[in-house]
Amino acid sequence: MTTPQWPIGPQPSSSSPPSGPAGGDLTGIYPNPQVKSTHLAAPLPVVQGGTGQATAPLALAALGGMGLVATTGAAGYTMINGTGAILSWTAPADGNPHRVMVVGEMWVTVLEVGGLVQAQFELPDGSNAANGALFQTALAAGFHGPTNTLFMIQSGSTFTVQQASALTAGASKVYAELWAL
Repeated sequence: MTTPQWPIGPQPSSSSPPSGPAGGDLTGIYPNPQVKSTHLAAPLPVVQGGTGQATAPLALAALGGMGLVATTGAAGYTMINGTGAILSWTAPADGNPHRVMVVGEMWVTVLEVGGLVQAQFELPDGSNAANGALFQTALAAGFHGPTNTLFMIQSGSTFTVQQASALTAGASKVYAELWAL
């Protein structure tokens, strides 16, 4: 019986770098192929490990997480001697209740008189409209967090953060975001 003799130690390579036209998910010529542009622009299907969604909020929702749906941005909302909507979002009309979370703060620079900020929404069963106070009236100078932050609303209904009473004295600004699923 003879034992095969294998080379011992590093051996010189007999292969050369790839050359010629690229294929599959690549286009162009080796040694510098590119990823096909159609693979960069289209959403990655779920079966290939993606979410199948075209935007980050939709992808987050597809994964079961809340996504940012409205914001005051860095400029915030300056409270006024009046009332009105600050932020709003309408839930999909899919028959399911939806969660809405308010993330925010109020910065009061001069003692407020008035200036109630509340959430207005419909309960999940649609039985009635509800209001939830987010920032109370007559707040002292300084930082204030919201008193309520998580809500359940009816399918197809609109959730609104609103200034519900006029700010008749003082000065303040609201910075807020709505996150929803």
